[in-house]
Amino acid sequence: MAGHSHAANIKHRKAAVDAKRGKVFTRYAKLIMACVREKGKDPDMNPGLRLLMDKARGVNMPNDSIARAIKKGAGELGGGALQENMYEGYATDGVAVILEVLTDNPNRTAPELKHLFNKHNGNLGEPGCVSWDFNKVGLILVPVENNDEEDLMIAALEAGADDMSVVGDFFEIKTSAANMLKVQEALSDYDLESAEITMIPNNFISLDIEAGLKVLKFVEVFEEHDDVKAVHHNLKITDDLREALDNLEG
Repeated sequence: MAGHSHAANIKHRKAAVDAKRGKVFTRYAKLIMACVREKGKDPDMNPGLRLLMDKARGVNMPNDSIARAIKKGAGELGGGALQENMYEGYATDGVAVILEVLTDNPNRTAPELKHLFNKHNGNLGEPGCVSWDFNKVGLILVPVENNDEEDLMIAALEAGADDMSVVGDFFEIKTSAANMLKVQEALSDYDLESAEITMIPNNFISLDIEAGLKVLKFVEVFEEHDDVKAVHHNLKITDDLREALDNLEG
């Protein structure tokens, strides 16, 4: 993890996806559906869902949209049952990409994703072609501002977290996937920025600015697809690349 900020990757992934309000709502709807499907629709029994609902309301997502996402995740709106799938492949310059997908029609989704890979000069691979070099972990981000590092570390480690470090404006807390919800619940008194199961690569690829921006555009294409819940990649997000992306979005 030396020299890499997963918090920065998350921040810039969100910055790209959340450029417009509709994209914000779409992202939260996907996350809510996936969370409900995995842990149930009762926010009192599902702290992940409770956090997502709070964050969605914080960006003014309408309550009826939140309720619809919960019902869809619970399979209460008819249509096909939601299925989770994972697709793996490569973006340009050999950057590894993993797509987490939530769909009610995999026969529609798979060809669409293959088309997007081909259209944007990527390569959709076989299962396992890149995931062997990623680790599934729980990742919780807590703002540094107004939070005591020692108190937070004690609470996190006692609840079963594996590690905590300061990354920019956030405390980055890593857990096993199995312990993530337990740690999240133990930190419920803190204003969490995010809490999710994610895929962190063991190795990162550094590219020049032009090539890096192309990869981020590639990633954004999939983040905007209705059935894609999350995109993971091993592009190293450098300060220069972040600045170039900010300039483009500005």
